[in-house]
Amino acid sequence: MSGASWQEHPADLPGEPDIFETLEDAYERLETLLERVFAPGEAELTPDRVVHRRRRRLRAATRSLASHLEAEECLLYGRLDGGEPAVAAALAQHHHLRRLIAELSALSPANPAWERRARSLKWSAEAHFQHEEQEIFDLLRSTLGAETQRRLAVSLRNATPAGSGESNEAPGAERT
Repeated sequence: MSGASWQEHPADLPGEPDIFETLEDAYERLETLLERVFAPGEAELTPDRVVHRRRRRLRAATRSLASHLEAEECLLYGRLDGGEPAVAAALAQHHHLRRLIAELSALSPANPAWERRARSLKWSAEAHFQHEEQEIFDLLRSTLGAETQRRLAVSLRNATPAGSGESNEAPGAERT
């Protein structure tokens, strides 16, 4: 991601969330974005509007997910032993998620395979987040000191988008 700084930020405020809280918040935000791709309310829309809305929502979700994956690799995974099976598995999951994103970008939401691939992306991302919580968090705890964890949390928050890339309207109030 061009223009992004993957450096640790020396400013750290006491009481700020640590890296684990920051990651859990990011997972929740990304899961919400991926779920919104399939939000109800398409029955009243024309087929063209459905395609447009799904494409826009998926683009917002995949941009945020791709940014998150890049930030994790730059900020976190370089600090872990790449030969560790849990790390290798997580990086393979990153590769799989990127492949799904690329496949989806080549498909129209009108294509029957699109929904199946989009759901596969959602499920794969959720499984990846669970893997990180169950396997990678322990490795980070044993590798990184508390101060580094806090600094990395700040860096991760600064390196990834806070929003969806769409308007700040409530899901039910969005333009179609």
